[in-house]
Amino acid sequence: MQKIISNRIFWAINLAILPSFVTAQVNKYTNLSTGPGDGQINISTKWTSLTNIIAFAINFAIAISGAILIIMLLVGGIMYLSGAGNEDQTGKAKKIMIDAVIGLFIVMSVYAISSFVIAYFK
Repeated sequence: MQKIISNRIFWAINLAILPSFVTAQVNKYTNLSTGPGDGQINISTKWTSLTNIIAFAINFAIAISGAILIIMLLVGGIMYLSGAGNEDQTGKAKKIMIDAVIGLFIVMSVYAISSFVIAYFK
């Protein structure tokens, strides 16, 4: 009985607190103008310099490689758990996870170096 009461109190507190973390988000890209030139596309100055284009390409490649690293960690973990004592399969799974972690450190170092270089040239 005590466990049920404490469980209900726990959920009541959580349900009372959690909605306070939900806030409305202002979308900064919905600036609707009604003056002259309404309906025309505003060309951003984001793509005017070579540095900005290279920075976008590097950040995009880092984001894709980060997603691939997470997938590889998940695949390695599932292979390791489903190996059930099979040395060959658990060995492959360990190798996949180790390679994914090494790749993570490489991607993080590339991000740090590219951030430094791009900030230097801006």
